[in-house]
Amino acid sequence: MKKYILIIVIIVIIVAVLGSIYYYYLRNKPPEDSSDKGEEQIPELIFYADEEWGFEFNYPADWEEQSLTQREGMVSFAINAPIEEESGGSAASFFILAFNPTEGQVFSVEMENSIEQVEAAGILISQSQRTIADSNALELAYVDKPVDPESKQLHYFIDQGNTWYQLLYTAKQDKFDEYLPEIEKMIESFRITK
Repeated sequence: MKKYILIIVIIVIIVAVLGSIYYYYLRNKPPEDSSDKGEEQIPELIFYADEEWGFEFNYPADWEEQSLTQREGMVSFAINAPIEEESGGSAASFFILAFNPTEGQVFSVEMENSIEQVEAAGILISQSQRTIADSNALELAYVDKPVDPESKQLHYFIDQGNTWYQLLYTAKQDKFDEYLPEIEKMIESFRITK
């Protein structure tokens, strides 16, 4: 059961890395200049809702949907920041994972195990509690040295009884603070609807 959470976390991180590589090779186009001089640009938002898993949130229209993965007992939704001209890839990704814990899994025990795994394999930067969608969430900021030592992660874990949610922001360390305000808006818009 402890490995179940670790496997899910590793899958989410691997999807982020693969998504960045995918965009680098397949979408290496310079961004279109869509700025109209004289008009104030209001960022458009895309509303995403998953009725089956009971969550919704808004994200910037210039972020691209990377993947939606559905398996028995879980769903994962991922988006990438806009492609950067200098690197040809995306420097940041955001993931939402919703899943049903297996029988006998205890949230607090699984979170202790997650913290221990981060401390053993990476660099734990901070650990705290936060309210997201009117729920208590464990917040971990860390660098996952074995998977992607160049990136920094901000990971949230939310217990809603029969469904657990994870929100994961991953970005290149030198771009982490640049995208953080957009991530904060996405997290603030996150709602649990069931």
